[in-house]
Amino acid sequence: MGAHRQSAGKPAEHRNSLSRLPNNNKRRYWNIAGSKTNAARALQDSSFNYMAIQEPSVNKQGHPYCPRGCRYQVVWTSGRAALYINKKIAAETLERSNGEDWARVTIGSGNQAVSLWSICSPDQEGAFWRSPIKEVGAGVAPAGRHLLVGDFNLHHPLWDMEGRTSRGANEFLELTTRWDLTIATPQGEITRTRKGQRDSTINLAWASSNLAVTYWGDLGWQGSDHRALRITIDIVALPHGYYWAAEGWNWTELDVNRAEAEAMATITEDHVPRTPTRHSSDTTATR
Repeated sequence: MGAHRQSAGKPAEHRNSLSRLPNNNKRRYWNIAGSKTNAARALQDSSFNYMAIQEPSVNKQGHPYCPRGCRYQVVWTSGRAALYINKKIAAETLERSNGEDWARVTIGSGNQAVSLWSICSPDQEGAFWRSPIKEVGAGVAPAGRHLLVGDFNLHHPLWDMEGRTSRGANEFLELTTRWDLTIATPQGEITRTRKGQRDSTINLAWASSNLAVTYWGDLGWQGSDHRALRITIDIVALPHGYYWAAEGWNWTELDVNRAEAEAMATITEDHVPRTPTRHSSDTTATR
């Protein structure tokens, strides 16, 4: 395992990831501190495929905030970790599992599967540590590749610039060794700030060594003492069978002039030039 330091103005690349990745594989994770305002802010942006939320805002029934008409569906059973999945992703391509303080979706099967996790682990107080890390890490490592993100509430010199080590950190590192995970969060990256307390790096991202990811860091959103963070998965690393649900076309917003200009721009010298008609341009419309 190794730590990666982020260069100014550039994403931290993990293994063989691309420096620029397509927009259709973005993932965001954020401890929203139970704030409905933060939840609404996160759900307004439908450009992300997955959101791993810790300490979600809950309704009167105790379920995570997910209003009618929301662009996301939620994966959650109990506790302080949830996953929001963009509805443009076909639900039948995903396998879901979850427990107290953790949630997981899996794309594909076998060794080519990719599992995305949301984790919210409490501080270890006293002799007993009630952490989802114990439940998730029990037994044989699940097949496939994994991306674990969330609020781990752990310090260790591998990611903590002040060299602190929390109780429970070594137990978690045993899991990362068995699962062949490496840390994508740059060492010393500040992920939580609170007045009167030291800044810390406790919101982490861990990926299988053969899964290409790029860590982009802070989204700049306000409202929580935890920073909202972005990470992407290289689309070529996703298994076959992963696809988008059909969105349909909004033909009323077709820009005919723009469509004709784009059609003309694609004509090469080998083609006989002609003026595109409305019919020949009707394959360009807005989503």
